[in-house]
Amino acid sequence: MHRAAQLPVCGGRVPPGRSRERRRILTVDTATPPLSLSGPAMLALVGPPGSGKSTIAATYAAHLGEHTRVLSLDAYRARLSKWGEEADQAVTPRAIGALHADLADHLDAGRSVIVDATNARAKDRKKLLRIAREHAAATAAVLVLPPLPVCQERNAHRDATVGACGYARQVPALVVASMHAAITVNRPLGSEDWDMVTEVSPGRR
Repeated sequence: MHRAAQLPVCGGRVPPGRSRERRRILTVDTATPPLSLSGPAMLALVGPPGSGKSTIAATYAAHLGEHTRVLSLDAYRARLSKWGEEADQAVTPRAIGALHADLADHLDAGRSVIVDATNARAKDRKKLLRIAREHAAATAAVLVLPPLPVCQERNAHRDATVGACGYARQVPALVVASMHAAITVNRPLGSEDWDMVTEVSPGRR
């Protein structure tokens, strides 16, 4: 069994011999991860569409090294879509299942994983935590939560053309607002079993 990476604690489970700390690391336009992962570890991004998650995931992966993998839910949708479209919501359940299976495989192999998805619902985050715990992996949640108008503006610049799958890359504004609210009301995820919770500002534009 692999040893879990040692991460600072922010709410959630407290390792033996360590006191509970409740803190968030706030960074602005960060280019480096606000934590160190020695693997296996799972870093889950939590943010609505248009928040800048994918940019942060790619940047973090570059800094964390070759033993880190980025699992993007959009990429899984594109792979499973009949039309190769990442906006294809019809394949989302299968895409999530495939992502979870690969997450388990990577952690079992001793690699660290960055999960690039909205992860806006507590039950979705709970599933990720369960997989990580089954593989003795350390866990970190990174909240990516710019102001709602910033997310809406970025989303408005996405392609609004409805593809062959019946969906567009631009997410309905009400969905963006709903996810933003769901994450905001639960921040900083103190009731969840994360080893570390941080909040990152990817910039206003």
